[in-house]
Amino acid sequence: MQSVTVIHVDATLADAAATALFIAGPDQWVETAQAMGIDTAMLIDSNGKIHLTQKMRQRINFEQPVKDINTVTLK
Repeated sequence: MQSVTVIHVDATLADAAATALFIAGPDQWVETAQAMGIDTAMLIDSNGKIHLTQKMRQRINFEQPVKDINTVTLK
């Protein structure tokens, strides 16, 4: 992972979730986010691919076109 961003009303939970999602990596981050009640998150993996939740995608405007992006809808 290169970067993880989490938005949540509880800053402590957002910080803890960002760390947990970073450790979970691109293969397990969705399950980890769901387990922690996180629905607004973005990860950039070691290859530069962007992974983000649908709620985060609605909040972000990329200045340049993004080629490799994975948007997921959490349950």
